Amino acid sequence: MTNYCVDHRKCGTNDPIYLNGSLPSPEDGVVDATACVRTFEDCCKNSLNLKLKNCGFYMVYCFIEIETSCHSRFCFDVNLGVETTQTTQATSKQPDTDSGDDDDEKRRKHKDEANSTETGWIVTVVVLIVIILALLAVIIYICRR
Repeated sequence: MTNYCVDHRKCGTNDPIYLNGSLPSPEDGVVDATACVRTFEDCCKNSLNLKLKNCGFYMVYCFIEIETSCHSRFCFDVNLGVETTQTTQATSKQPDTDSGDDDDEKRRKHKDEANSTETGWIVTVVVLIVIILALLAVIIYICRR
């Protein structure tokens, strides 16, 4: 797992999660650790507790807390030079500019993505409730015959 603050929109997500601290040695056994959620605004907006064990040739991670945001993923040292917005598609890195307008646009785009995801879930739940109510009405009608 990456153990330094990665840039926003890396690791196939808008808000990558990285290990806040160093990896333990095999002699350390199981250790308590903290992971940070990197957002547009902050390098460690939220922190999550986890346990780690270095088994020599591989690491074992026990995620005690899981980030519930759709836009967060754990970062495991992929090509961090590539800016990504989705886990299935990588796009080339955009040139850096000194304009504050780009920051505003990124914030607005991030907010729009979050709102569209929430709206999709709300519509799905409302449709399911309507279907369930219609089925209940049919069952009550049949039972009263």
